[in-house]
Amino acid sequence: MTSETKLFIDFEDVIGVQFECMNCHAKTIIPTSKVERLPSKCSNCHHDWFGTPEDARKNKLFQFIDLLAETRSMVAEFLGSDQTKLRVSMEIISPTSKLL
Repeated sequence: MTSETKLFIDFEDVIGVQFECMNCHAKTIIPTSKVERLPSKCSNCHHDWFGTPEDARKNKLFQFIDLLAETRSMVAEFLGSDQTKLRVSMEIISPTSKLL
């Protein structure tokens, strides 16, 4: 029997994206509000995460993080109205569920 716990995260709670190096497991957090560039390699072991600076995966990841920030801003603006009778959140599976 599989057990699964689901959590809900409000968009305003999405404040950063964590990068974990699969070589040394060092972690870096990039704030979604101030994404200017993404790291191409680990700041600890210098392991390259992408093949080349022009790697399409890096560009797609940058676009995704930018979209998270934009979505956060749009939802906050929409929900900031006194007339809004709605709450919007993302559903995620709890990390502890994956261990079961």
